[in-house]
Amino acid sequence: CSATLNRIFEHLTACERLDKLEVVIVNDGSKDDTSAVAHRYADQYPTWVRVVDKANGGHGSALSAGFRVAQGRYCRPLDGDDWLDQHGLDALLDRLDQCDADMIVSDVETKNLDADDSVIKSWELPAEGSFTVADLVPLQYLPGYHAIIFATKILKEIPELDHHCFYVDNEYNVYPLSTVKKAVYYPKTVYVHTVGNGEQSTSIQSLIKNRGNLQTVFFSLMRYAAQHEDNTAAVTVAHRFACSQLITFTAVTFIIDPKEGKSELHAMYVKVRDRYPDFYRTMDITRTGRLYRALHLHGYGLIRLLVN
Repeated sequence: CSATLNRIFEHLTACERLDKLEVVIVNDGSKDDTSAVAHRYADQYPTWVRVVDKANGGHGSALSAGFRVAQGRYCRPLDGDDWLDQHGLDALLDRLDQCDADMIVSDVETKNLDADDSVIKSWELPAEGSFTVADLVPLQYLPGYHAIIFATKILKEIPELDHHCFYVDNEYNVYPLSTVKKAVYYPKTVYVHTVGNGEQSTSIQSLIKNRGNLQTVFFSLMRYAAQHEDNTAAVTVAHRFACSQLITFTAVTFIIDPKEGKSELHAMYVKVRDRYPDFYRTMDITRTGRLYRALHLHGYGLIRLLVN
């Protein structure tokens, strides 16, 4: 909408290195004033702002559309609720002059709009030199969508992200990894991610409503892993992001209607067990999921009493 787009440009236009910036605004079939506001910015800044108007296809479709037309060496997706820190972005743009990495990891500021506070997340990665995807495997927490920047040429070659589907940020995190040879860590905040909006896809209400999307992305990640089984590091990271989808789905099934939750959880775990038996036996999930697996997909009612 116009309010969030204006906020994004308020931060962007505060940058000093606009000469190194390309902005592609993807209007994913919005029915409000997004397109008009976007074209106004394109008219105001014709040398570095472009607009793609397309039929609604969801987050993944919008990201893929942006990757197709992007012309810069690196691509940093930005969701409408968030913005880029102008100081971190300026410093990053200067650093990119000498950068030949396939992937860049930066720090992320998460700002809670309800509590009016923020937390900066950094990573235990080398600030000097480079690293590989294998160096991500030992990390307790993996850098994700808000932290990762990929070379545009790599993003143009990845599979189309799932359409009409939330939670495809994990597909963005994973799909390029099989071609990433060199990565660097930039220990400054570039992306500012906002939380506290009840309409966001990560709110409890949205997770319940869109829990089927969690399953969709889980199986997309598992298919990717199966297709790249010769790349151990990429597969390991893909499995960890897949587990995060399954963990969230499992948690949701214990807060919805018990009859629906029992049926959906059983069906999901049976699919995982039958399609990916090796993964199923060793998947790193929470105590709730491990207990359900240990009880051979029985005991839903007992577990629900324990977790609630």
